[in-house]
Amino acid sequence: MHNSDLLLSLADLSDRAEYLLGKIKSQGMDQAEVDVSSSVGFSVSARQGKCDSLEQNIDQSLSLTIYNNHCVSTVNSTDLAYAALDKLVDKVVSQVKFVQQDEHNGLATASELAFDYPELDLYHPADLTVSAAVELAIEMDHIA
Repeated sequence: MHNSDLLLSLADLSDRAEYLLGKIKSQGMDQAEVDVSSSVGFSVSARQGKCDSLEQNIDQSLSLTIYNNHCVSTVNSTDLAYAALDKLVDKVVSQVKFVQQDEHNGLATASELAFDYPELDLYHPADLTVSAAVELAIEMDHIA
């Protein structure tokens, strides 16, 4: 089984975000946002010339924030099954009722958003095998 077999596709993640937004709208909330995160990777550390630890992470999660009557509530989940998403909606809707109002809570309007921004060149993925990462960690340990 490959790492990608454990993850939902981008289309599936998008479907879940749309599903949540639809559920929130049907609950009569003013505004909502969904943040979806997906990552696969590993971490290697070396000590005294040997591999000390090797950890792999495979993670997908989402954060659902709702704004209603200038109140805000956020919930997070790593369970992306539709039944779990239904419970998430129930939870966030029940929580927002207990939050103090703040006139500044809410999403930015379209006129407040930046649409012209510089390319910051921040994404530099490394296609590194586990064995190459271990060798690199050991080499850096020797240098240190």
